[in-house]
Amino acid sequence: MSELSGLADRYPKDNEAVLLDAGSQLVSGKYEIERIRELARWKSPRRASLIDENSEQVLREAIALVSEPQRSEVLAIGILTSLSGVGIPMASSILTAMFPLKYTIIDYRALATLGVEKWTGSIEFYLAYLEFCLATSKSAGLSLRSLDHALWQRSKEQK
Repeated sequence: MSELSGLADRYPKDNEAVLLDAGSQLVSGKYEIERIRELARWKSPRRASLIDENSEQVLREAIALVSEPQRSEVLAIGILTSLSGVGIPMASSILTAMFPLKYTIIDYRALATLGVEKWTGSIEFYLAYLEFCLATSKSAGLSLRSLDHALWQRSKEQK
């Protein structure tokens, strides 16, 4: 457990505030397109421009729908992945920014740490991963964000 904490502490948190601030603003009803773009750039600068293929109205409505805290994980992921340029990794980043106690980011580095070289890209796989992370973070006494940081950092250090 202390190993996970140490790894999480070494994770570069340079842009963590951007992620959480943008998510907080979206949850509070400020469906500004720039917040969505910030999250897209944070997750994948190369793919961020694909967000602009969606109309502002579609983006706002999608964020409004997933902003409801009681929205099921399946529906939230499904709504976001229906947007152009948003796959499950991007959707998980947006939802994590909005609800960091409920969601975690799925990422090739975190998966590599767990020995997963390829994943199906399905919502079901993400939900199983999320369930695993929730249980692991609870048993380790870490937040989901700290567990995500630790998994990512372990992969980075092993390369």
